[in-house]
Amino acid sequence: MSFCLAYMTFADKEEARVFAKEVIEEKIVACLNIFPAVESYFLWDNKLSHENEVVLIAKLLEDNFSALEQLTLAKHSYDNPCLLKLPIIGGSKKFLDWIGSEK
Repeated sequence: MSFCLAYMTFADKEEARVFAKEVIEEKIVACLNIFPAVESYFLWDNKLSHENEVVLIAKLLEDNFSALEQLTLAKHSYDNPCLLKLPIIGGSKKFLDWIGSEK
């Protein structure tokens, strides 16, 4: 079994919470964390942008990542949402076993 983390940003805490609830209930992800206050700086339409955002980090089976991506593209408020897949190459066997059991 292979595992990964998904790093995502959302416009606000409520949007992140609604999304989190759905992906947990649908058993796409096993667990996630919401970091409620980050500042993001980026170029958009050739202009420097500054936004307050929320970061969501999800722990999931790599096989579930495409379902997470599809749901993100369908439900996210951004035209081009941040969704990055980070492989998990090790960790607590007991915790990884738990992630694997939440499918």
